[in-house]
Amino acid sequence: MNMVQAIQALGPIDMRNVRRDPMLKWMVYVPLFLGFVLRWGLPFLFDQILAWFDFDLTLYIPLLMSMMVMLIPMIYGSVVGFLLLDQRDDHTIEALQVTPLSLRGYFSYRISVPVLLGLVGNMVMLPLSGLCDLSLGGMLLVSLASAGLTPIYALFYAGFAQNKVQGFALMKLSGMFFMPVLAAYFVSGPARWFFGILPPFWPMQLYWTLAFLNFWQTLLLLVAGFILQGVYLVAMLRYFTKRLEK
Repeated sequence: MNMVQAIQALGPIDMRNVRRDPMLKWMVYVPLFLGFVLRWGLPFLFDQILAWFDFDLTLYIPLLMSMMVMLIPMIYGSVVGFLLLDQRDDHTIEALQVTPLSLRGYFSYRISVPVLLGLVGNMVMLPLSGLCDLSLGGMLLVSLASAGLTPIYALFYAGFAQNKVQGFALMKLSGMFFMPVLAAYFVSGPARWFFGILPPFWPMQLYWTLAFLNFWQTLLLLVAGFILQGVYLVAMLRYFTKRLEK
């Protein structure tokens, strides 16, 4: 069974499960919600902080927007991760192995769909926010660079959580993947690259510096980020597979 057939077989099931779950249903609209809040709510907040504390937060818009770029994969990763949790607990994945859909095909679907969701989500949120000063091509590059984080989050939640309550707790904990990277924004020189062990560093670094990079520097950041994401993805996939075997 190829990818198109996998999408045709599993896509409607996933959509039905998301619609039935009130906890997951609202999360689908996060990019739209964030975009509107950033466009109309954040400028007002900045003005108030400037008036009250004489502190101009607009200087840190690139830092804030890079956080939002990381938030979309985390949210959509949780949606897919919770679906995986349900299917793991219901032994649906084992049952699929007697169908034409192989385990490899199932995981190919489970990895590719979150990547697409992360990409589309950021491509909705970034231009809608009105705060991103990147070109449309730049937004696409940053969205591509961060999209690979989505299946990593999904497998992290599904592999380590016992249920959705624990999944939400892990979603809050997973901020550790990108919150330390925020410190890199204030670090200059070679020391900044020590943060490169964390996958979110590479798309965030790309966001912060894209306007100053040439083609080869941009390509290097993209490739380095994809390689590191691949390492984390393989590790999460192996762990989740072992959980299925227990």
